[in-house]
Amino acid sequence: KGTLTDTPQLEKYTAGTLVNITFTSEAGNMLKAQARIQDDGSYELNDFDVSTLADEGGGYESLQVSAITQGLVAKPSTAKFVAGLHSASGFENTLTINLERELPNLPEGANWLMDATITDPDGNVLSQASGALSFNGFGALIGNTLGPLSNEGAPVNIDFGSLYNPDVPNSGFDGIVMSERASGIDSQQKDGHADGLFKAYATSEDGTILAVFDNGMQAAVARVPLFHFQNDQGLFSEGGVYFSPTANSGKAFMYAKEDGRLYNGSVIKSHMLETSNVDLNREMTMLIVQQRAYEASAKSISTSDQMLQRAINMKNG
Repeated sequence: KGTLTDTPQLEKYTAGTLVNITFTSEAGNMLKAQARIQDDGSYELNDFDVSTLADEGGGYESLQVSAITQGLVAKPSTAKFVAGLHSASGFENTLTINLERELPNLPEGANWLMDATITDPDGNVLSQASGALSFNGFGALIGNTLGPLSNEGAPVNIDFGSLYNPDVPNSGFDGIVMSERASGIDSQQKDGHADGLFKAYATSEDGTILAVFDNGMQAAVARVPLFHFQNDQGLFSEGGVYFSPTANSGKAFMYAKEDGRLYNGSVIKSHMLETSNVDLNREMTMLIVQQRAYEASAKSISTSDQMLQRAINMKNG
């Protein structure tokens, strides 16, 4: 006798279906019989004579029995997720997660066996871990036992979402969920970035010098300080755009926040051309004055030339 409900992966059986039972002796002789499946999945064969299969001593120690019937067997559902991982060496490794639904199916919910593997660009395995994801009857995540993974020494933390808590809205549904539709990734987020080569410099408004890389990342490498004086007009001009502090201007200082952090106090514009800082009205007035002075000087030269010419003419006459 036996019970079909103890058969792994069995999805469904039909009461009344025949079970073909075969008895085989060590010598290879066989006897066949049949029994029917009951409503509870059990089957039983009684009062069947197997004496013809006895060995020379009348025993049955080597007798083998097999029972075969037809039923609907569940095929475990599978899913696969693949994502790229940036490594400290600058290469992009690959994270592969294979999921297989555990059988037999639970009355509510399901457990999914999980294998996670990290490989390098050449396919070499860098790290492996296994575990299981558990879901309730609503498809919400209720358990995660995936072991630790390492990406060239850096720990990899995979966030499948929060575990279901009936007192917390959306918990268990904000990450991976179980549903009847085809498996897939709707969205994924990852930190880190690919290897990048230096491309250019840029300056932010607070004076920070940024190194720009071809992978779209930026890094602060320096900062331009902007000093202030109590009296800017008291600075001594060294010529051009150079000035020196004096007792009248006071010492140079920088603004500081309440926590002691220094800041420029003014905005620095990058890739901008500064306009002229002269007073246009004053310069136009000075230009007119200089023009009139030139005209007066030119007039006096002309008058002097005429007087000299007249004197020469009087001498010759």
